[in-house]
Amino acid sequence: VRRKMAEDVVALRSLFEDAFPDEWRGDSDFSRYIGELCAYSLERLNGEPDRLSEEKSRLLNETRKLAFDNYKAFIQTADCTKEIFHDFISVERNVQGLLGKLPKFVESCRSFQSESQDISQRRKRTSLMLSRHTQLLEILEIPQVMDTCVRNGYHDEALELSAYVKRLEKKHGDIPIIKSIASEVDGSMKLMLSQLLQQLKSNIQLPTCLKVIGYLRRMNVFTEVELRHQFLQARDTWFKTALSGIPTQDGYQHIMKTIDLTRVHLFDIITQYKAVFPDDELSSASVLHKDQHHLTEGGIFHSWVNQKIWEFLHCLEADLAKGESSRLDSVLNQCMYFGLSFSRIGADFRPLLIPILNNSILKSFQANTRNAKQEFISAMKKFTLLSMPSATAPSYTVPPSSTSEVHAPPTAIMDYPALAHFTNSLVASFNDLRLCIPTSLAISVTQEVTQAVRALADSIVEFYNFDHETFSDKEKVLFSRCVDIFCNVFCPWVKSSLDLLFPASSVSSLAACTPYAVQYCKSLSSSHTTSNVLDVASKSVQLELPFDVEEFSKDLKLLCPEVFQKVTVSEAVK
Repeated sequence: VRRKMAEDVVALRSLFEDAFPDEWRGDSDFSRYIGELCAYSLERLNGEPDRLSEEKSRLLNETRKLAFDNYKAFIQTADCTKEIFHDFISVERNVQGLLGKLPKFVESCRSFQSESQDISQRRKRTSLMLSRHTQLLEILEIPQVMDTCVRNGYHDEALELSAYVKRLEKKHGDIPIIKSIASEVDGSMKLMLSQLLQQLKSNIQLPTCLKVIGYLRRMNVFTEVELRHQFLQARDTWFKTALSGIPTQDGYQHIMKTIDLTRVHLFDIITQYKAVFPDDELSSASVLHKDQHHLTEGGIFHSWVNQKIWEFLHCLEADLAKGESSRLDSVLNQCMYFGLSFSRIGADFRPLLIPILNNSILKSFQANTRNAKQEFISAMKKFTLLSMPSATAPSYTVPPSSTSEVHAPPTAIMDYPALAHFTNSLVASFNDLRLCIPTSLAISVTQEVTQAVRALADSIVEFYNFDHETFSDKEKVLFSRCVDIFCNVFCPWVKSSLDLLFPASSVSSLAACTPYAVQYCKSLSSSHTTSNVLDVASKSVQLELPFDVEEFSKDLKLLCPEVFQKVTVSEAVK
């Protein structure tokens, strides 16, 4: 092949020395034609130029004819080519613009792809949510159902819902809607807690009380000690509300209703407490530990019961201080029955009533006696001897013995109006005292009467010292009679009244001695041979009998010695 190509090049150079274009060398048709020429004979080669001329003329004619016949097509082709050219320019310009926008388009496609994935995920979740619509609706309606249960009192269902929500929150606590549901349920649980505590502050019976405490335990918001605190505080609030509704205008009615309500309600509360907390006993073990400085569970109840008893005692003391001691026998009976009923639960407080009642009785007796004493002193300032019934000799009425069923004052006292008024007041005080008389007040009552009688004697002496210089003979006789009535009638009657109020048997039981020793002490006291103190074997019990008629008569003996020269009534009785 290389040889043949080399021969062709030599032949071309021999034929076309200067006019042989270089681009023909690679033309295959030209090379083929040269090969054919080389194969022609001489004659054919000589005639080849003419043939080529003719061929050229023919082709030129055909071309002209073709152009003439198809000039419209050529024009259209040219126009089309021109349009195509312009279109190619526009396409090129648009392609350049498209190439400039392709990066943004690629970015948008990537963004669309990402959003499409998100939409697809959301669609999957939405489809899953739609498939579980019923379960989700039940969860979303839990707060509303919880609120309905709490407000309608369906506490068991509410506690079940609360437990379910707690499990749900523990498992899916990172989900906001679950947190929101748990928060709303907690709000409903707080409302339920408030309702349960409010029920404890109302008048509820034991079955309801057991249910309420059961719910509070299931809620698990209080420890056992805190739960006992809450129970006692709530019941105490209701108890105080019940007591505050008692009218306070009448002190007697107030204390009687207070006793009844306190006895009934406290007993109910204690019964409820022991039923709710059966492991708690009111015993000596339930006290304050000195080493730990805190109350045990039993000590809480023990302290609360003590507080309620002391509050009742303070209320009783306050009502008795208002002057309602005239019906102390009824108050005492109710209080003792109250204390006796509490002895069944180990809280017998009857010994604590004694000082309060004694103090009230003594204060009432002292007030009545002192008022009568002041009235006597005031009457003596206006007293005149001529106002007494005229008589030349005193008439005596022997005071009845302590065994008499009726112990009336001597009628001779009526001749002395001021003393008669005092005697009436003293009789009224003795009658009030007799209805509810504590033996422990024997000495205090005797001392109070002694002070009053001594004040009466001083008032008589003062009256004599002020007017004795102007006495007429009749007035002297009348004054002697007054002294005689006071010393020989009134004072022995007072002493016999005291002996009747406080018989030797009662006083001996208080002083831990025999009635004979009491009588012996009385005899020693009246003879002034010893002090007014009886020291019993243990020297810890003292018996004082301070009422001494002879002591009151000292000053009066100096004023009217003639009265005491006679045999007195008291001596006749002895």
